[in-house]
Amino acid sequence: MSTPAFSNTTDVMPQLKCSICLESLRKPVCCMPCEHTFCRHCITSLLASSKTGQKQCPDCRGSIKAFALPHAIIQRMANALEVECDDCGAVMPCEDSYAHHCPVIVSRSRQHDQQGPTEAPATAKVAPRAAAQTAEAARAVPAEVAAH
Repeated sequence: MSTPAFSNTTDVMPQLKCSICLESLRKPVCCMPCEHTFCRHCITSLLASSKTGQKQCPDCRGSIKAFALPHAIIQRMANALEVECDDCGAVMPCEDSYAHHCPVIVSRSRQHDQQGPTEAPATAKVAPRAAAQTAEAARAVPAEVAAH
């Protein structure tokens, strides 16, 4: 089943935006020592796709020595921002979006299951590589950051 995409419902302060996806921070992590903050998924995906294998901050190009959680105030403000599910239109605080079970996606999944096996779309051929990159990126984030 695919994951729902979310959009901001209001303007977001620049300090609460991820400079990779340009949306509000979702599960923010801080690159150390520069302290630039990104969505956990965005920074791990970006680092996993790096051809050089070097961990560089996309904002300042400084070397990333570690990841940390941003200050609690930043986390609370980011989690309180309202987002809208791009599929069903439900509006909720960003923090609640992690557990959102979109009825549109669930319905699409059920229809797909009822239709039985069909020829996979061309984009499905990329999935094993993307899964491997995601797994590699998850290993790049320390467990204490990934748990949040």
